[in-house]
Amino acid sequence: MTDLYDLAMRLTMFVKDFDYYDYIDSLEIDQTDDDRIEMNHQMLKSPEVVSSAIEVLQKIITDGDLDEEPEEKQRCQGLIEELKILYAEEKRQHKRQTERSAR
Repeated sequence: MTDLYDLAMRLTMFVKDFDYYDYIDSLEIDQTDDDRIEMNHQMLKSPEVVSSAIEVLQKIITDGDLDEEPEEKQRCQGLIEELKILYAEEKRQHKRQTERSAR
């Protein structure tokens, strides 16, 4: 099982490092990194949000924004792979819950 809080923290810090000014602009007044991490932690419990996060990260890679930064590109790809695993886990869990409630 994926440690959602750790993944949320690494995802948040990647976004902050990748586009600092957009990240800062997206914070609410008095919102901290820890607040954003907690918000992302809660959002990662939704398969739809996980799917959207995968798409955003894949777009970052395909647009070539990281071509000159191989470590960051690898970091982004690693996050994508972890999110794909999380998405598959959540879909399996949702399917099991649906089967149990149908009984």
